[in-house]
Amino acid sequence: MNEFVELMTKRRSIRKYQSKMIRNAELDQVLYAGLYAASGMGRQPCYFIAVRDPETRNLLSSMNARVLGQPDTDPFYGAPVVIIVFADTTSPTYLYDGALALGNMMNAAHAVGLGSCWIHRAKEEFETATGRLLLKEWNLPETVEGIGHLVLGYPAEEELPEAAPRKEDHVTFLMEKKEFPALIEILNEKSVILEGTAKTKEEAIREAGRIVVDLKCAGEEYIESMLQREEDFSTYLGNGVAIAHGTVWGRKRIFKTGVSMVRYPEGVDFDGNRATLVFAAAGVGDDHMDLVQQISVAAQNETVVAALNEATGFRDIQEALRNLALYK
Repeated sequence: MNEFVELMTKRRSIRKYQSKMIRNAELDQVLYAGLYAASGMGRQPCYFIAVRDPETRNLLSSMNARVLGQPDTDPFYGAPVVIIVFADTTSPTYLYDGALALGNMMNAAHAVGLGSCWIHRAKEEFETATGRLLLKEWNLPETVEGIGHLVLGYPAEEELPEAAPRKEDHVTFLMEKKEFPALIEILNEKSVILEGTAKTKEEAIREAGRIVVDLKCAGEEYIESMLQREEDFSTYLGNGVAIAHGTVWGRKRIFKTGVSMVRYPEGVDFDGNRATLVFAAAGVGDDHMDLVQQISVAAQNETVVAALNEATGFRDIQEALRNLALYK
């Protein structure tokens, strides 16, 4: 997986912070990420107020708590720094642009080792008399609206919270009308191994790749191409599933569409992740990316992955994939 994409998947909202103040260099990088967020037609309607002053921070927390209806709490979870994001309502996309800026800054905060959390109620907070006075003091246009607060600090706990399981069937691929071969139709008894022998990631890729080569779907060079792609970025998808497939150069060595699946009950280490199912995909032309997409959809479905891991024979594999909704 691409390093930046992987970073985004590991970001979590933090709700417990150290009192230690963050460094200016860290705050600057977070703000730059907000400044460079996409905006409708490049209008850049967002304004950022970065609050390091404890007195102002506590005032904002108190105002937010009153809007929340819990005046004795700290909605900012003890974070020492707050960035308030405003956006000019004269821009038709102001709300979405503010949300994009907050999202950019949350990912940037994680990248530089900070914890962050989006705190709502900025709109209501700055519609109060005190809020309007602050807007005037900060020389912001009268047409701005509070989008949200981003609280920042060093997480109080070393371990990040676990991600909630991703919801199934929330990705639908709308493909062109060309008929692509279905994964269930390409897999056959010769292309499935339920007890792989590999002990390392390289061995697993070679074992899965050897099947498509022996089925005369690709030449020997295709295996090396899959290993080269793995050097560029990990092909681990999540849920214990990895999909080895070749580089653009390697795809020139594909003769016909084929796919293999090797199961490793004990798991094989893929850069710190335990892969129990390793696929190798080799598709002619557009079939290639379609195969990768089909396997990716299967990997997101925990029910399908569990059934594949528990299968005792090829018929069980077919049954696990039969009802997988790939296209609508």
